[in-house]
Amino acid sequence: MKAKFYCPIQQTWTISENKILNMISKGRLMNFYSEKIEVSSFPNIKHSLLFEVDPPRINQEQSVSFYIVLYGADDDDLEIHGKLSLSVKLAAYSTSFDNLFTLIKGKKALGGKIGTTEDLFEPKRRFIVDGNLVVEMKGILIFNEDMPKIIHLENVLCQGLWEQNDKDFRMVARDNGIIKIHKIVLRARSPFFEAMFNARREEAETDTLNINDFDLKIVRTAVEFFYHRNIFNDLDIIDAFELLRFASEYNIADL
Repeated sequence: MKAKFYCPIQQTWTISENKILNMISKGRLMNFYSEKIEVSSFPNIKHSLLFEVDPPRINQEQSVSFYIVLYGADDDDLEIHGKLSLSVKLAAYSTSFDNLFTLIKGKKALGGKIGTTEDLFEPKRRFIVDGNLVVEMKGILIFNEDMPKIIHLENVLCQGLWEQNDKDFRMVARDNGIIKIHKIVLRARSPFFEAMFNARREEAETDTLNINDFDLKIVRTAVEFFYHRNIFNDLDIIDAFELLRFASEYNIADL
């Protein structure tokens, strides 16, 4: 059977104004790539960023574009679902992608035109500040891979627990929203929660844990993940990174 694996990717890239001016001066199509970075747990997959200058054409001004570039093995067409964003924060520029695609012949680029070179150098737009253009990429890559059947059985058991009404522990989010969970599930998902129960802390005695740094939406999504429910198809990039922060805060290794 196929199972889904989720890998966060993130990259910040600084391009100097002098580098951009040099590319523009060539008067032809110019590409500039950032370093390639391996995707965690998938070393045969890498990502980089691409900055492109397209020269003037008939009825078209000189333009600049950003791309996210993904690389795979040349002999392996790999299907990936990507939830990705590109942004220049100081310019309040952002674009996002939610695509299912295949790495054909080992390479795929997602992105497009952000404006003309005139737009890029307009001081009020704030693309270039202190002599640099800073591009940030964030996202989640979702892979379909073969998985042993025993995992499928585990999913069925967790789904059955999710549907039961005898959950015996409360998690209270910072917006005062409440979600319930089985203690046995909570203990199994993280050494943080296991230690909390073993030490008989106040939370273990009152069957209540206050989650002060996260809203109910994130806490509920994490709890659904604990029960092996599919949480990623409708997850946007902001929530995905909040979920990763939750996993780091509470030592949840597989989230």
